[in-house]
Amino acid sequence: MTHHLASSIHHPSSIAHHPSLTTYRSTHRPPTTHLLIRWCDGGKIRLIRRFILSHANLKILYGTYQIICSTSFTLEVTFPDLFVDYMNLLNIITFDMFGTINLGCLDFGIPTYLVYILISSITPMLLVALIWILYAVRIYGLEPCLFRHLRRRAKRRTSQLKRRELEEIHHAHIEYSLLVTYLVLPTVAQAQFKGLNCLTLESGRQYLRVDTSVDCSFESRDYQLMLGITIPFILLYQAIPIVWFYTLYTNRERLNPPVTDARRAYEKRAKDRSVAHLRFLFSDYRCSGYYYEVLDMYRRIFLLGLLPFIEVPVVRAAFGCMFAALSCFLFREWLPYYSVTANSLALAAQFQILLTFSGAFTVLSSDFNYNDDLLALGLVVTNVIIVPWMTWMGMRTMAKHEAHDERTCKLQTQLLKDKTADRDKFEAAWGRLRAAADGVEAEEQVLDGAAKLADLHHHKPMQQREYGPNGFDELIAEAVSAEDAMHDTMRGFVETMGGHYDRGPLKNKERIMEKTYSDYGGDMRRVVDIVRASAVFTSFTQLAIMLNALLGEWCAVIVVRAKDRLNHPNSFGYRDLLLNVRLRDGTHVGELQLHLESLHAIKPACHRTYAILRQVGWEDLELEDKDNDNDGNSDNDEEGETNGSASASADVDGQGEGQGPDTSGFSSPLGGDGGDAFASPLGGDGGGG
Repeated sequence: MTHHLASSIHHPSSIAHHPSLTTYRSTHRPPTTHLLIRWCDGGKIRLIRRFILSHANLKILYGTYQIICSTSFTLEVTFPDLFVDYMNLLNIITFDMFGTINLGCLDFGIPTYLVYILISSITPMLLVALIWILYAVRIYGLEPCLFRHLRRRAKRRTSQLKRRELEEIHHAHIEYSLLVTYLVLPTVAQAQFKGLNCLTLESGRQYLRVDTSVDCSFESRDYQLMLGITIPFILLYQAIPIVWFYTLYTNRERLNPPVTDARRAYEKRAKDRSVAHLRFLFSDYRCSGYYYEVLDMYRRIFLLGLLPFIEVPVVRAAFGCMFAALSCFLFREWLPYYSVTANSLALAAQFQILLTFSGAFTVLSSDFNYNDDLLALGLVVTNVIIVPWMTWMGMRTMAKHEAHDERTCKLQTQLLKDKTADRDKFEAAWGRLRAAADGVEAEEQVLDGAAKLADLHHHKPMQQREYGPNGFDELIAEAVSAEDAMHDTMRGFVETMGGHYDRGPLKNKERIMEKTYSDYGGDMRRVVDIVRASAVFTSFTQLAIMLNALLGEWCAVIVVRAKDRLNHPNSFGYRDLLLNVRLRDGTHVGELQLHLESLHAIKPACHRTYAILRQVGWEDLELEDKDNDNDGNSDNDEEGETNGSASASADVDGQGEGQGPDTSGFSSPLGGDGGDAFASPLGGDGGGG
């Protein structure tokens, strides 16, 4: 049988009919229950599991119930019994670790509540210290009686582990530390601020609200001790989110990559190992909202620790309602989470807090007549229903977004395949020119000449005269008067060099006005392509002669600006040279584009792919995945490549700074100036810079 199976490897058709495999299939079919579970898991159950185990959703629920379960103290309100029982049921997730410990029978020689502050403040520090002790054990290994050999053992130990394993262990322990601070910071801050919150009696004397044995006066030794210990702990713990923000901000370029496509920017950030240790703080948020965790932490600290300092409870509840309503509005406008489901749940959580605070205001205010049972039932039902309802809504939206993203991804992949094929065509045409008899030498002359022109004439081109109130009419009149002379001179010059001259039509007034205000801030002198033309050359040699003539001292055409896309092709691989020129005895600046015939002939076939990619902002994306994880420098390499492609994108349409796609009127193949009857494919509307 072994021999028969081995031989079947060379005959795939025999595998399906092999008797032993047939027996295996018949006796090892999955049970019906497994098939049913697998079928269910591919639909709603999969979505529910993803929702429940979502990192973002767990944080949202934890932070929300932490605030709601503390409402009785923060607002100094007594809710109806049913809602109190509901909050007690949820109170196990608030991490008020020592709030239920009774220390009243013990005498420590210091205020009892100060003991609570010390325990709640020091315990998280010990937990973080334990995390890093365990890290040392995992990395170096610790054995009694061998501490003097720790350095030697560490070197031997680390040499056995791969760099990636050490990095992952280090990142994991940083995340554990961040998790501890995230879980305990609001409740620890609340406990610390309680140590400063004093209650004023009718007599005018003040006592600590949570421990009335402490007199809130600076003559009191206990109060001095309370301040001396509590304030340093407050400063220490309140600095934690500031450290978070500083760390995130210093890595902002990696956390918010300069990539137009939001999904690709998110994926690029997720693959960046240099910020992997901070993922607990930013991974749930959109790239532009990488710092939202800091804002949300201070929101929780305010509602738990600072709000109780407002003395009158009803005013406190009213202020809490206004703050919660403002949070709802701002969150709805921002929607910082990357996941649609997380945004839906977080918005529901904001309303959940607002409704709870509104219920507290109803209880505290004497202006409302309410029934305890109905109010309690309303609060419980609202808190119980709003989360599943918003979850269901979020899941529906997420399913729609997933289907849409899948279709978009397929479309993007196909377009990028077409783009890659077009670039290969341009490169092949360039290679055929290089393969000509004198192609290599002439290519060097072309590239060198283009680089020299771009270096000599790199300033932004402008028309040389000022225009009056009827500036657009004056500019067009100037172009009309200069048009024939410019075309005659440029045609004779190009044809003398062996090229083919293609005269373009005059740019119309509507397009000139649109370009002036949308791209040049109202400065019509920046429009320097009203008179335009193309010159097409069949070989490197012809183009090299043309460039050499343009560099000459007595050339009839004066180059004002040269944009070198021969040495720096755009993302589609197209190469040309864009010139803004004037006559030696003239002042009007026009445009002359220099093309190679073999590349120029391919452009019309590439128009549709380029036009679609440009309209949706994908023109700089590439099919292959540049985010290589093979080495530690991959992220840096990609960043340079991304920046480089971003720079190239500004040259795709030749319109210079600040110009976006134009869809009005006629759009030439791969060309930028859609509103003109003449525009160079892939070269576009080159006037301006």
